[in-house]
Amino acid sequence: MVNYSALSDEKLVILSQNNDTKAISELSLRYGKVSFAIASTFTSDSEECADLSQEGMIGFLSAVYSYRENENATFLTYASRCIRNKILSALRKLNSTKRIPDSLLVSLEQISETSAHPDTPENLILSESGAKLISSLIEEHLSKQEKDVLMLYLTGISYGDIAEKLNLSPKAVDSALQRARKKLREKLGNNF
Repeated sequence: MVNYSALSDEKLVILSQNNDTKAISELSLRYGKVSFAIASTFTSDSEECADLSQEGMIGFLSAVYSYRENENATFLTYASRCIRNKILSALRKLNSTKRIPDSLLVSLEQISETSAHPDTPENLILSESGAKLISSLIEEHLSKQEKDVLMLYLTGISYGDIAEKLNLSPKAVDSALQRARKKLREKLGNNF
């Protein structure tokens, strides 16, 4: 009789790949904790963490059947990476379906004028006439991609989230934002 709890992960993987259900069960017990630990780095909500951990276990199962011992990585390293990637994939999918509520969006026309230093670029942007000016400059001089990136960026969304939402790389988001800033700076002067 085999003592599965005494076997190394790598030996259990080989047995699991040969359809040994007790070996996969032992590995699942071990890596359920790993999956939960990785999931907990992404959220403090216990229910969301449990959901992410389940997604991670799908990555774990994939790791069991695709692991090759001679690839210079321990199973723990390989499985942890597969679990993390599956969790990240689930988070990307979840975040791509989230929508910013309209109540949190503010148009440039709705931003009120501030009185402290009316000549600063920030206050130009915040002033009603500045908002109209910038809005027209955006419409006239920015490409659709630059407009989309800028509008999302102005709502406080990170480069990574913008990249996912618009199906771009973070570098493409950064480039589009830099181009938009440059075009607006040229039209407004160096104060922007």
